[in-house]
Amino acid sequence: MGRSRIRIQMTLVPSAGGSKRARGLLESVPDLAPYPDLLFTTQLLTHELVTNSARHGHLEPEQPIRLTVEADTATVSVEVRHDGPGFDALAVLAEHYRREELYHGLFLVDALADRWGFERDGACTLGFQLDLVPGRRQWRGREATSAISPADAAD
Repeated sequence: MGRSRIRIQMTLVPSAGGSKRARGLLESVPDLAPYPDLLFTTQLLTHELVTNSARHGHLEPEQPIRLTVEADTATVSVEVRHDGPGFDALAVLAEHYRREELYHGLFLVDALADRWGFERDGACTLGFQLDLVPGRRQWRGREATSAISPADAAD
């Protein structure tokens, strides 16, 4: 029988130091230790979500950002939550695709996470999951967002 899921929580201040503390916390997640590529990806995406919350969450300096990391031998889940009004992550991502120059953080989350989502329910929560699969992971269907049409891909 496998080990049970671990849960680690941290409260961060909305500053540049917050994302650095979040990245450091992820180094203590035992299920990520065998996968340096996935540890890096988890740190990168966590950094982007914490930074987005601090920059675009409309937070007061004393309003905390709460980070929750859950992991087992199959997946790692990261959730970033704050009490500010936040932003509509899908609208921000759609703007990135239209202008192809802004909002790289959510673009990275969309491209690299196996699953991601957000919720605005009086607070703002963004999160993602990565499957803990060694080596390169197979592409999971985001080809539909590519500028290459199926006919062009066949050439």
